Amino acid sequence: MASSKLAAKHADNPHILTANSLLTGRILYWSPDGWDASPDKAIRATTQDEIAELEARGKAEEMVNMVVGAYLVSLATDEPLEPLALRERRRLGGPSIGLPGAASV
Repeated sequence: MASSKLAAKHADNPHILTANSLLTGRILYWSPDGWDASPDKAIRATTQDEIAELEARGKAEEMVNMVVGAYLVSLATDEPLEPLALRERRRLGGPSIGLPGAASV
């Protein structure tokens, strides 16, 4: 798991752990019950020890091939869920293009 430069830059901000499912490619977030598709259920780390624990959890989950690309997401505030990085705000919104076979809205 690559160390997040953004996470290091915003070490005083809350963080969540995200990754992609190795089987489906789905975006997942680490929750009290394990990996979950809902970012609202994600564990929010607020201390340096909690952040280090989340990072270690991501590495461990990658080692047992549960997920790929695990990394920390820095949040602007603890509530509501508001990532600092534009990339993460876009990821939360879902695909930005129509997917084949998807119903149009």
